Amino acid sequence: MKKILTLFVSLMMTCISVFSQEKELKLNPAYSDIKVDKDNKTIEKLLSKDKKVVDKTVKEVLKNLDSYNPSVLYVLSNVYFQENKDEASRIFYIGQLRARIDANICQDISAREAVSLLNEQFGYLINTYTFQNVENLERIVNDAIEYVKKNDVRYDRRWINLHGMKSYVFEEGGKPYTEPEEKWPEIINSTIDSYSKGFLGALESIKNKN
Repeated sequence: MKKILTLFVSLMMTCISVFSQEKELKLNPAYSDIKVDKDNKTIEKLLSKDKKVVDKTVKEVLKNLDSYNPSVLYVLSNVYFQENKDEASRIFYIGQLRARIDANICQDISAREAVSLLNEQFGYLINTYTFQNVENLERIVNDAIEYVKKNDVRYDRRWINLHGMKSYVFEEGGKPYTEPEEKWPEIINSTIDSYSKGFLGALESIKNKN
């Protein structure tokens, strides 16, 4: 069974697979059980031209943040920004940290580029706002870190594997390149620790410049 992804052309560089202008990419059949359909459809709704659809979807995702993979949170952060800038920013950093965790769980190095592309596509709006007020930035990011520490996810962490070179048919023959689940808690904790230290270092640098 071959897995077909439909890519949203305008967001192709962010490695988000959703629906718009259709372009078929055949994936390794071993990747067919990675669950992303709900996330892809949610992104499509968040980007809908129908405001009622957007508003309804925003409410659904806000109530169930842990059920959606980071790509949804990245999109939501920009869509929701005008309604609540601080909360949209917190959602962005939650998505960013979880994306880094998922990238570290993924053994396909090429798939990790998805995190950088997501940051590039959706980070400008958020960072331009948050970096205007260092104290508010510190509060928001710390809240995001604590949220990730305290809340388990209910999405398929292997979503990021679909964006790596090993997922294509010419790599057919192996299961998704992912660390064994018994290693996940250690990876999660070490990634959170690294993210926290990196943020504190950047924050200190900003404060010294001011």
